[in-house]
Amino acid sequence: MEQYNDAVQRAARLSAARESFPTGKKNPVNVVILEDLMIYTRWLVCHLHSLKGIHNFLQVRRALFEKWSIIMEYLSLG
Repeated sequence: MEQYNDAVQRAARLSAARESFPTGKKNPVNVVILEDLMIYTRWLVCHLHSLKGIHNFLQVRRALFEKWSIIMEYLSLG
């Protein structure tokens, strides 16, 4: 239960910092603690690593589509 409460408090701090940053109402750095930044950075790195696979898939799909378009264009001219 303690872990859940920590996560809820962390989410509230990060949410307050995120909402106050664009408006400039309050200094968001005062709200967030170092542990929050470490956990968020770890999540961000994992999230970006997960996007690499999707990005690679989209690049392969685009390359295949371009090659397929070239083949279809060649066949339609012949």
